[in-house]
Amino acid sequence: MTKKIKPIKCPQCGSEKYDEIGEEKFRCRNCGTEFFLDNDDININVNHHYNFDSGQADNYNPFGAERKKFIAIAVVLSFLFLFVIIKQLLFSSSNSYDYLGSKADSITVDENYEQYALLSHKNKAYIVYFSHRNYLSYKYEDNPKYVNGYYIGLRDVKTGEIVNEKFLVSNENADKQGYRENKTDLQYFYQAKKFYLIVGGHYVYSIDPANLEIKNITKSMFEGKKVMESGFSKIDFIDKDNGEGFLVNDTKAVPYYYFPATNRLYDDAAFSYACMLPPSELNGEMRDSTTYFLKLYKSNANSNEDGLLQLWHLSFVFHNGDPQELDDYLYRSRIFPENMGYRALSFGPSTDKIEGFNGALPFADNQYILLSFNPNVTANSNTIYQLRSTRDGVLWTKAVPANVKCNECAVRSGNKIWVMCRTDASNGYHKTLYGFDIKTGQVERGKDVIDRYSFKPE
Repeated sequence: MTKKIKPIKCPQCGSEKYDEIGEEKFRCRNCGTEFFLDNDDININVNHHYNFDSGQADNYNPFGAERKKFIAIAVVLSFLFLFVIIKQLLFSSSNSYDYLGSKADSITVDENYEQYALLSHKNKAYIVYFSHRNYLSYKYEDNPKYVNGYYIGLRDVKTGEIVNEKFLVSNENADKQGYRENKTDLQYFYQAKKFYLIVGGHYVYSIDPANLEIKNITKSMFEGKKVMESGFSKIDFIDKDNGEGFLVNDTKAVPYYYFPATNRLYDDAAFSYACMLPPSELNGEMRDSTTYFLKLYKSNANSNEDGLLQLWHLSFVFHNGDPQELDDYLYRSRIFPENMGYRALSFGPSTDKIEGFNGALPFADNQYILLSFNPNVTANSNTIYQLRSTRDGVLWTKAVPANVKCNECAVRSGNKIWVMCRTDASNGYHKTLYGFDIKTGQVERGKDVIDRYSFKPE
């Protein structure tokens, strides 16, 4: 009797693809199950099941149930591990950062110094500054101690520590209140012995080196001046050649000239007249003064750079705290040296010509003159500083290990002359501070003034 059976299917997976491995015995090509037929040619019985090489099956899936379970567990564990790492980075007290790049336990600050100068207080040097400051941290954005806006302050030149600071206005209110950076200036008045800061052409602050006090004097500076009772529309410094004062317009745009050292207010005609008063009409309110300046010359006709410099002076009668006309005195001294007239006393060179490029005059007073220059025009040329006595010539000459691009400001404080200069660094310009010992020329490095820094909040 010939056997005739129905299509044989694997009892495990239902596949009809199989190999005959013996009499009435078969192996499924899909899952590897071995099975056989009973003698009745109908029943299919499973013998056993085992894993085998995938090359032996057409549609074999190498990931069995146990392996799939293992992979699923591994994926879950990987996600858990990744979550823990991210959480550590975001919330760790030592290594975490907020959305603006600051560490979670510190604040990064962008400090744009709009105006700055050096002052001396009790033989210590400080930086007086007006800055636009932004705290780059969402975590502290609602903290009233860290407000984005404008500040006046004082920093120690050696440590960078803020010793006094005054918050002026927030970014949100700056435009409304007229705080404009492009109408801002800072100057020191020698007769009044104070720094004055004009902000936005409207606000005036005084900084007193005697006690490091910062005051808003916008409303008080014209007390008792009848023409200013209704206020003023704008204010600016007068040209330095005209003295230490302010050019102020009243509410009808009429100009006046105010000199705080003498508390005198001049209209336009009176100011022009006072500038040209001879010493005989200054009522004893005068002293002899000298101003210094550099003249630059080419070392030879074929050179593209000025390679020689010479120090010149103009001595004149200074009207204490009141109008001057230095441009006119200087002009007359050059054109009519034998008959200078008015307040000019003497004019001429104070030194021989000195070899040097990029010459500058960072500091001069009645005792000392500090010059700076480069020995050549190469990009990596160190800058030379030379201190001269107003009476005895050169005291010392020192080189600093930097290429100074510009001398920003200077002050004599105790036994040092401090200079803030702009130096070329790999990541941009730095404001670098050098303190020169007046006697020896020994150089002390101060704390660099940088535009971005971080600190830990209190």
